[in-house]
Amino acid sequence: MMEFLIRPLLLILLIAQMQSAQDSYKAATFEYEPEYIPDDPLETMRLNAKEFEKQIEIVSKEYAKIIVFPELGLTSIHLPNRSALSNWSIEVPDPEKNSLPCNESGIHEVLHKISCAAERRKLYVVINLVEKKDNCLYSSNVVFSSEGRIVARYRKYYRYNEFGEFNRPKELNATAFSTPFGTFGVLIGADILYEEPARTLIEKNVRQFVYPLAWVTVLPFSTSYQMQLTWSKTKDVTVISAPYYPGREYVVGGIFMSAGYDPKAARLNSAIVDIVPRKGRVSIDEISQSVTEPIGNDCVVRNKDIKLKIPCSTGIMRSRLQ
Repeated sequence: MMEFLIRPLLLILLIAQMQSAQDSYKAATFEYEPEYIPDDPLETMRLNAKEFEKQIEIVSKEYAKIIVFPELGLTSIHLPNRSALSNWSIEVPDPEKNSLPCNESGIHEVLHKISCAAERRKLYVVINLVEKKDNCLYSSNVVFSSEGRIVARYRKYYRYNEFGEFNRPKELNATAFSTPFGTFGVLIGADILYEEPARTLIEKNVRQFVYPLAWVTVLPFSTSYQMQLTWSKTKDVTVISAPYYPGREYVVGGIFMSAGYDPKAARLNSAIVDIVPRKGRVSIDEISQSVTEPIGNDCVVRNKDIKLKIPCSTGIMRSRLQ
């Protein structure tokens, strides 16, 4: 009689566990203070890419489906002036080409390594790098699928106490990518201080965001952790943020979820993994769009007292809040 009662209960528990697994996934983020070798950009990026590969392997063993790495995590914040910045840059294939750097020749070795790691460990990977496009240099997020393909690229538009003399893209584009466990918007740096592109993404029902950042904290009210926690709760979204470690003893990022869930703080130089509720998938066909009016025909780099005009057809970058 007892066995007759137990079997249905076990079946119910099994079904409940399966349903729970379908309603959530595991996400990872990595707070990091990158290696930096002065005047050696390639070796600097090699060392940091190697650390990224290591963390990808670690979190894959915990069944993570996605990992986010920090803004400037490959290069560090110790970037040279404009004339030498190109040496730290990488040409990134257009995501529309569905490129698989792991299997392609003529691809920068950093893209090759990260692509192969994503493919080998079967998880989505988000990195930030210095992207070179013609005569312009951008701070760009690049997203790799679990097959190692480049599926999204997002160029930084807003600057605030910026590291590096980057160009500003001509247009601010709302950027998203889809996975089997939901659709994600892509943010960077000071984006959460501005209405766009988050407003457009949220209006399209995107409720999950990946967010590499190198935050400049302004006490007492503009701390990274405080801003992200508040933003995720008020917008009712999940934010997977990967912070660049600033060399100070305070938390600057982590995994932030909507109301009813506790955040999980990042941990220095060690990836964290947390269970995240799914927020659903939406069509990204109508999301990848410009959300600003095109600006100018030249790139102008303005960082502190530096003003450098470059023959480039992709806009203006300023270092102050606008």
